[in-house]
Amino acid sequence: FTKELNVPSNYRPSGVVKSLCLIIAEDCNLACKYCYENGSCREGTFGKLDIENLKKIARWLVSKGCKNIDILLFGGEPLVVGIPILANVIHCCDGLAVSRKLHLITNGTLLSHHKVALFEKEHLNSLQVTLDGSQEYHDSMKTFKDGRGTFNLILDNLVYAMKHNIAEEYIIRVNCTDENIFGIEKFLREIKNRFESPHHITFSLGMVGRSFKVCKMQTSIDRIASNCSLSENAINEFVRLHKIIRDAGFFIPDYFAYSALCSNKTALSIVLEPGLRATKCTSAIGIEELSKGADDLSLFSRKTPTSLYRRCFSEECPYVPFCHLGCQHEGLIDGASIPCRICQREVLDRINTGLLRTMF
Repeated sequence: FTKELNVPSNYRPSGVVKSLCLIIAEDCNLACKYCYENGSCREGTFGKLDIENLKKIARWLVSKGCKNIDILLFGGEPLVVGIPILANVIHCCDGLAVSRKLHLITNGTLLSHHKVALFEKEHLNSLQVTLDGSQEYHDSMKTFKDGRGTFNLILDNLVYAMKHNIAEEYIIRVNCTDENIFGIEKFLREIKNRFESPHHITFSLGMVGRSFKVCKMQTSIDRIASNCSLSENAINEFVRLHKIIRDAGFFIPDYFAYSALCSNKTALSIVLEPGLRATKCTSAIGIEELSKGADDLSLFSRKTPTSLYRRCFSEECPYVPFCHLGCQHEGLIDGASIPCRICQREVLDRINTGLLRTMF
């Protein structure tokens, strides 16, 4: 990233789709209080991917000349579908001369023994679940629709899945807020002994963003102030936790990025919903203005205009690779014209400077 970099404004990379986020189901069995999809206008669009649509997707990949692809199973909650649909997803590229990697992001509550047996046979490249700190806090945020907590079930299912070696990588996502961050160290001590090989687990610490229906609320869990949802003391704890997690034997990246190269900013990637409606952003599910038809060839090759980076380069920002203009969904919430520039330099500098001092 230099001042001399001169990319033509009409530049578009050539190639085929390399990353496919497959929304198997738009509905979910939980009622998480902070879910970014709470603001999606999905009335009448809830559905599950059927076998015929899977065949269409497979033929679509071949028609684009695809040879290698990363497939992410996402939702909603992807595991609300039955075993037959999951099996067809896993085998959707069979016989098509397409090499695929398979990743799953799930809330973990439906990772039953039957589904573990399926993934044990077929194997995932990565499995991600969310545990938001202490059981008390987690169960106040991530509940079933009848209000029951989910902490113990998710943890038990993850331990069972790891014992059956269903994935190459296991990721625990923790969504950090001022309310839970100071209890995460205790949470780590409590769960460490549940895992035979903690070094096989990657921790991903994130911050809670906003959705359309909650963006005007002033509760601490929905607020983003100064481009960051954490207070100054919480940011310091956020940094400290990285070393604690590493010292506990888990893996955690030694840097922090903010929606750096999500599918919305990356060429050759796409998000497909059950009805084959295509978007470039998982946050755009159910938001008509951000969706286009899957047959629109400009969609998967689109990327953010290079002209928006000029200010970043003129300010000699070192965090362009960690930010890439920030989250476009946040810009949409703020009423900005998309694509736009949502500068994250302040929070990235505070956290990464802290990580450099703390980790090394």
